[in-house]
Amino acid sequence: MMANQETTQQDEEEQTFNAREPAWRLFAAEFNDARFETSEGGERAPTYVVTPLGARLNRVLIVGVLTSNEPVGEDGSVRRAQVTDPSGVFHIYAGQYQPEALQALQELEPPAIVAVVGKARTYSPEEGVVYTSIRPEAIHPVSSEERDAWIVETAEHTLERVEAVAHARALAEPTEQALLDLGIRPRLTKGILDALSEYSDTDLGGYLDLVGDALGYVMPAPPEPRMVDTPASTAEASAQASEPAAPTTEPSAPQANKVEVPDPAPEAEPGEAPIDAENIVFDLVEALDDGDGALWDEIVSQSNEKGLSEEDVEEAMNLLMDRGRVFEPVLGRMKAT
Repeated sequence: MMANQETTQQDEEEQTFNAREPAWRLFAAEFNDARFETSEGGERAPTYVVTPLGARLNRVLIVGVLTSNEPVGEDGSVRRAQVTDPSGVFHIYAGQYQPEALQALQELEPPAIVAVVGKARTYSPEEGVVYTSIRPEAIHPVSSEERDAWIVETAEHTLERVEAVAHARALAEPTEQALLDLGIRPRLTKGILDALSEYSDTDLGGYLDLVGDALGYVMPAPPEPRMVDTPASTAEASAQASEPAAPTTEPSAPQANKVEVPDPAPEAEPGEAPIDAENIVFDLVEALDDGDGALWDEIVSQSNEKGLSEEDVEEAMNLLMDRGRVFEPVLGRMKAT
C-alpha cells in the first residue's frame, strides 16, 4: 500500500513539474543547429536542448508536412518520421513508450499536415557530431490555415530571440538580472546565457533570412521588411544591418541599429520581369501528376519551354521540398503535398 502511495505521489509530482515546461515554437533550421544539452541536476530533473538563439527546450510544438513515415527495427515497433517546415526537416521517433503518437503514425500516410508536441532530444554518435530529434507525445492532423498560423507565430518568436541575443552580446557582463533589466522575458534568460557560452559563431543575419523566407511562404505578396532593434556592437552579425546610430556618452546604454528581415521576393535583371521559378515548377508538378507523381524529365522539359534552365528547376524543386510543398514518393517522380 505504501509503495502504491509513493508511486502515485511521484506521478503527481512529475505531472506537476512537466506542466511547467512550455512547448516552444521554433523552426527546424534552428532546432537542427542545436548541439548543447543541459540539465538542472537530480535524477528526475528534466533535460534541455539549448539552441543558438537561446531557446531552452524540453518540449516543443511543431507543425509541418509529414513527408516520411516508416517502421524501423526488426519488429517494426519503432516508427521514424520526418516533418518538414519552410526551413528544413524535423526527425521524429516514436516507440512503445509513446503509444498515442505511435498509433497516430501507424494510421497517417504522407503527405499530411500535422502538429506534433514532444520532447526535444539530442544524440551524439561521436565527438563533435550532434543530431537532434523529437520524441512525440501527440500527433494530430491540422489544416493548412493552422500550419500557416504556426509559421507566423514561430517567426515572431524567432525574431524575439534574435533581438534578445543581440542585446545580450552587447553587455560587458551578461547575467540573468542584466538581461531582465533589458526587458528580456524571464523564460529566455537562462537559455541566452547558455547560448552565449556554447555558441560563439551564431549568424543572426542567417536567422533573419530564415524568418523572411518562412513569412514569404505563407504570404501571397512579400511583406514589408520588419525592423528589429539590435545593439550596434552586433551589427556585423547581419549583412542587412544599417549604419550605426550616433554614439552615446552613456556606455551602459547599448546603441541600436535596425536589421531588416530580407525581402523573400525573387530578384530580376534590370528591365526584365521576374521569373517565379518556384511557382512554375509547383504548378507543373500538379499538372503532370498522373496519379503516381509527375516525371522529373517532363517537369524539366516543360520548365525549359517556360524559360527555366535545368539548374533553375533543381533549385526551385529543392526549395519546394524543403518547404514541404512537394515530395518524392519514388525516385524520379514528384508529388504535391
